[in-house]
Amino acid sequence: MKNLPWHECVTRYDRPHTFHYADPPCWQTEGCGVDLDWGEYERLAEMMRTCMDKVMFSINDHPDIRAIFAKFQTHELEIKYSNGNQAQGAACPSRELVVTNWDASNAEVLFQRFRRCQMSRALTRFGYTVAT
Repeated sequence: MKNLPWHECVTRYDRPHTFHYADPPCWQTEGCGVDLDWGEYERLAEMMRTCMDKVMFSINDHPDIRAIFAKFQTHELEIKYSNGNQAQGAACPSRELVVTNWDASNAEVLFQRFRRCQMSRALTRFGYTVAT
């Protein structure tokens, strides 16, 4: 793990055998506490088009996000977050996208685990390492 701006980390470790998992803030959601300028999403899309390594990220399912990452493989997930739904007494389902710059169609087991665990941000639990 490295503590660098994301684009510096990708540039430093851009190799065919490297796997990067990105966790950008949700687009146009209030209360997340972290905003990311739209230009950073554009920068992420450009990096995914040009880098040698494999990249995967998860984010809220939003039409703007679908449009900018339309040329990449996407997988839809239904996630039940319980932290923000305690007032209702039950977890409300929300839609997330997992976007990859590689053919992840044979990684269905990974997405089944995501659904079963209801955690889209848990790649490290499945043995993935970042920036080797």
